[in-house]
Amino acid sequence: MTIVAPRRRLTLFTNIDGVLQYPAAILDYRRLEVQMDAPGHQLFEWSEPLIAVCADFDVEIVLRSRWTARLPLNRVLPLLPAELAACVVGATWPTVERRLDQRHVVSRYRTTREHVEWNGLVYWIAIDDNDDGWSSDARQHLVLCDPDFGLSLQRTELELREKRLFLSNATRA
Repeated sequence: MTIVAPRRRLTLFTNIDGVLQYPAAILDYRRLEVQMDAPGHQLFEWSEPLIAVCADFDVEIVLRSRWTARLPLNRVLPLLPAELAACVVGATWPTVERRLDQRHVVSRYRTTREHVEWNGLVYWIAIDDNDDGWSSDARQHLVLCDPDFGLSLQRTELELREKRLFLSNATRA
């Protein structure tokens, strides 16, 4: 009988708009191009803190974004900074955030939680600019970004690093 040790790799559920860049990107689905539609902002302008976390720790990224709701993952990867694309292992199912019949709304948290449960993840953090559906007991897994600044705020990057350390210590106990 073989005993497999639990996976120690951190899974980061990452939104793109409002986390890695200002939320004004326009996706051209036909040409597979993305353009920023906000003067003074650039695509992936706030990605450096996440690139640094990926370089410092054993990390895998699961995208949770409108991009992956509209394009196949193999079409999204070339649009990302290469350092982040190399860490991407998948994407969650798209969420439905607005609908007249609220019984069919699927929150970002629920989408993430279903992926976590389906894949048996213990060591995970979601980085998002929307806390829809997150219960107070699940917030230890959420790094909530201000959509106007994303990961560019030092306190947000610090929170990500602190939660990574906390979860690492908690899963060892």
